[in-house]
Amino acid sequence: MRRGKGGKPRTVMLSAKLLRLLERYWMVERPPGPWLFPARRVSPPGAAEPEERWADHPVSKKTMCVRLQDAVKRAELKRRVTSHDLRRTFATWLVEDGRNLRLVQVLLGHASPATTARYTKIHANMIASTRSPYDLL
Repeated sequence: MRRGKGGKPRTVMLSAKLLRLLERYWMVERPPGPWLFPARRVSPPGAAEPEERWADHPVSKKTMCVRLQDAVKRAELKRRVTSHDLRRTFATWLVEDGRNLRLVQVLLGHASPATTARYTKIHANMIASTRSPYDLL
């Protein structure tokens, strides 16, 4: 992302599976310009030319929120979900997978480890399954 919070660039990790899906999407759609996901232009029915399908700006934050809420409904989730929840979940899963909090801090672009610590939520089952270091004595 070029325009992250505070004007800082952001780097996003992609799984090999997701990268393959994005490559296939790009091969089929061939969106013009610098955006992988440009906004769709309102096109006349049957228009197939890329310059008629795509606008010259990225998809809006509002559109992303609407699409996320559509996905939440299709998944029949009962709780409210925001795009920021996805970021927090990413951080929590990394910590639960045993990744160092400093690594998570760098990946999220946080200046302070305290911010990263507030982001992560450790589930009760992980806490319950953690062995006491005193068991090593």
